[in-house]
Order: sequence, then structure tokens, then C-alpha cells
Amino acid sequence: MSSYLSRRAAVAASVLVLPTALLCAAAPVAAQPPDDPVLSRQGMLGPFASEFHNFLSITVSENTAVVGASWHNAAYVWERSGSSWSLQDTLLPEDGQENGFGRAVAVSGDTIVVGAVDEAHVFTRTGASWSQQTELTSSEANGFGTAVAVAGDTLVVGVPFGEFNNREVGLARVYERSGDTWSSQATLTATPRGDGDRFGRSVAIIDDTVLVGAPFDDSVNHSDAGSAHVFTRDGTGWSHQARLRAPARDRAEFDVFGLGVSLADDTAVVGAPLADVGTTTDVGSAYVFARQGDSWSREVRLLMPEGSPGAMFGTGVAVSGDTVVVGASTHRGPGAGSAEVFVEAAGTWTHRATLTRPRTTYFGYSVAASEDTFLVTSNGFSHGSYHYGFARAVVYVTEP
Repeated sequence: MSSYLSRRAAVAASVLVLPTALLCAAAPVAAQPPDDPVLSRQGMLGPFASEFHNFLSITVSENTAVVGASWHNAAYVWERSGSSWSLQDTLLPEDGQENGFGRAVAVSGDTIVVGAVDEAHVFTRTGASWSQQTELTSSEANGFGTAVAVAGDTLVVGVPFGEFNNREVGLARVYERSGDTWSSQATLTATPRGDGDRFGRSVAIIDDTVLVGAPFDDSVNHSDAGSAHVFTRDGTGWSHQARLRAPARDRAEFDVFGLGVSLADDTAVVGAPLADVGTTTDVGSAYVFARQGDSWSREVRLLMPEGSPGAMFGTGVAVSGDTVVVGASTHRGPGAGSAEVFVEAAGTWTHRATLTRPRTTYFGYSVAASEDTFLVTSNGFSHGSYHYGFARAVVYVTEP
């Protein structure tokens, strides 16, 4: 067995694969009116041996989910058959470098992208097997690979410490695939841009639209209020379409609007996890924006029904169709957390459910969505002041 395959086998062994009956056991969510759609638990991906400070990255596309565990230097591919999930493959960097491989993940069809420190690795699937197609790298220590997104043959890599005109404003690099070859198509920058904006800290893509977060963008009198930027492609050229921000009445110092972003069709969701709400500090919020033609407008500010100080609602955001899930990973403390579900009907967004997992830590730190499937992570169990490992991603599906 080659050294690469040996490493794959060793890392795969660190995942505890639970019996199918346990993976698919239903768990209730918050009570809903009888005619409302709800999310029901379908399964669990993991658990993965972890420490208190370890956080998973997640992504899902149709029946394929990917869980990145950077402290394992690995990404795990799960496949759904019917309502059952099973581990399909374990992805490792071919160069064997211990460099945070798995810090970010993205999937589209038979293509997976895994971010590492100053690298992005592309894998493709043939049958049920995945192999590395290419490795994209940066010659500078600029955060390349902190965030990744992929749609078809287009890949976006966030570079939050990237320089433009000798200023550390942050970048996003777009690559396009032709056959098996990836080549650089564009370098995206914010308009306006400033030092330390961390543009590229989060990225999302759908078709010819890219959304990039700049959570430390300053506004007038408010440092690090944050912003997010929309870019669109015409042919092979990209142009800046919009700068999304919280309204002036909500904007405050260190809201970090743009730390989490998500796209679906003409809807964008942006998290501001350190925003104050009334007198409650750092409870967080999330904003839904809608596009008509080339123009974007704010539809609603989403708030937690019972947000606690420091809840960090908006750390992770995901949108699919008319449903948005927002993570609040430190709601009621780091030994708890929640994910809040909102549904739109006739132009009105309504809170429909609160997802929680008893005795889990940082539940809701990362969330992901694809069609009727939503993923929410936690980084372990807690009991009093004790933390136990075994991070996991919980799978929920919408029910008609």
C-alpha cells in the first residue's frame, strides 16, 4: 500500500461510523403549528475525535456532504442513499503537508474543493472514488484557502490578507476549469476597499454570481462594521454589482457583518454575529437581500426570538429556496448553541424552529444547505465544566 493510501486508511479510522439505525433516528425540533413545514433530523456525520477549540467546516450538494476537520488534516465525504448516510471516502493532501487541510470545504456535483493554509485542493469523483485533480497555491502567506466555493467549472478562493496596490485589503481569486485544467480567470477586490477589511474571509457562488464577505470593512464612525460584495460574470469578465451593508441605524463598531455569507438564486444572506440588538450585546443578526434585475435591496433583518448576550447569531448562515438557517454557536454559552430556522411566505419571513442538541458545544458554528437538506455542526459534548471530543455534523431535511 502506498504511503498516501496508508495515511488515508489511518485518518479514516479516526471517524466513528455509527449504525444506520442510530444515524437515521428522528429527533424532534421546536413545536410548530400543524400546517407549517419543519426540519426533521435525518442523520449524523461523524463523530470525529476533537478538542474544545476544534471546529468543523461543512458543505452539501444534493446527496453528497463533505466535512472538513483541519486538526486531522483531512476532509470526509459522505453519500446519501435514500435517507441513510455513509462514509464514502477520506480526502488527504497528496503532498502530505500538515497545514490545516480541511479548514474550508465546498462541493458541486463531482467536484470538491478543500482549503488549507495558502492552498486549495481540487478533487473529482469517478464512480465512488475521489482523486486529487489539482492543487492551487499562493506564493505568499496571505490566507489563500481560508474560504472556498465552487459551482460547476468555476472556483472561488478567499484571500483575506491579500494585497492590492501594496495594501492588505483582501482578495478573492476566481478560477475556471477547461477539461482537467484550472486557470486563473479574475482577481476580485472590494469597492471601496481599505486596509484590514479581510475581504475574502467568506465566499459563496451560484452560477455567474459571487458573494464575498469583508467583515472588518469600516463605515463612517464604525470600525469593523463589515460589508459583503456581489460580483457578476459576463462572458469571462467579472464586475462589481453591489456593496451590501446593514442599514445605518443598525450599524455599529465590530459587528463583523460579512463573517458568514450564503447565496441561492437571487437571494443573499449575510451574518453579523457581533451586532448588538437593543441593550443585548453581541447577540448577532442576519440580513436577507433580494435581487431584481441588477439591483439588490434589504428584505429583512433576522433576529433570534430569545437571543442571549454573546450568542453570535450569524456565525454561520445558509439559504435554500425559501428557508434560511442561522447558527448561534454561543447562545447560552459555548457549552450550548442553537440554529434558528426562518421561512419566507408571500414576502414575509417567519421564525419557524430552534434546533438544539443537548449537552453539545458550539452547536451552529457552521451551517450549510442544498435543496431540502441542511447541516449544522457542533464540536463536542459538554457536562458541567468538562468537554468531551467527538465533533459532528447533524443532518436535517425539510418536511412538506
